[in-house]
Amino acid sequence: MLSETANTKIPMRPPQTGPVSWGFVAAAWFLFLGLCLPVPFSSVQAATANDKTSLTIGVFDYPPLVTITDSGIGGSAIEDLSAILDEAGYVATFRAIPRKRLLQSLVANNVDLAFPLYNNNAEGITTMLAEPVLFETPGLCFRKENFVQFLSTVKHWRNLTTVYPGGVEPVPILKKYNKQLLPIYGEDVLDRTIKIVISGRADAAYVANIFSVYNLNSQYYRHVACSSFFGYTSPIYIGASKGLANGTLERLRQTKGRINLYSSD
Repeated sequence: MLSETANTKIPMRPPQTGPVSWGFVAAAWFLFLGLCLPVPFSSVQAATANDKTSLTIGVFDYPPLVTITDSGIGGSAIEDLSAILDEAGYVATFRAIPRKRLLQSLVANNVDLAFPLYNNNAEGITTMLAEPVLFETPGLCFRKENFVQFLSTVKHWRNLTTVYPGGVEPVPILKKYNKQLLPIYGEDVLDRTIKIVISGRADAAYVANIFSVYNLNSQYYRHVACSSFFGYTSPIYIGASKGLANGTLERLRQTKGRINLYSSD
């Protein structure tokens, strides 16, 4: 005879799952939203900018287009070159190089681009653009009241005390006939050279490109006037290394940006 306990059915209980964690549910929901929502456009822009390839541009002091001081590299051409590279999808990195070593650095592929470049026929280089960026015109700058309009007559400037930025090579005719030709050295040398003339401590200043001094953007425009040495104009280019990829050079050539030389005012 079976006991009463043996004939009693014991009801089955559902498995114990424990209390639901609302923190877990919330975390899962936010994860789902994060996967579905679009990435903000500003984040895409930042990522794109960081992915741009950097190109190195060698420059030397060439005011007002390029100015190199203790505080860094600046000037209107630096801004224009940065914009040109940005349009082509690159980031510009500038490196100050002495004028006499700039071409050598370009040939050795130590820089990708170089500005300003005087010799576009050197072996191992090409130019970013086929045409010159500008035509450099050397000349003399005077206080406006002492302006000499034509330099073709040597007697007009033979005996003038003439200063020039150290490192710049004066044109042969000036070196041959002017007997008081004095170089000026130091930082901001072009600025100091022009201010020596403005102050009356020299009669004239020789500059490699009179348009860098005598233009509407120039701080000297109201104080000096400049005349050119006829027949000594030189074309200036943006040089490109032969080591630069053809695709990169082509993208740079297709950009619409250019170096602006004159004020629009």
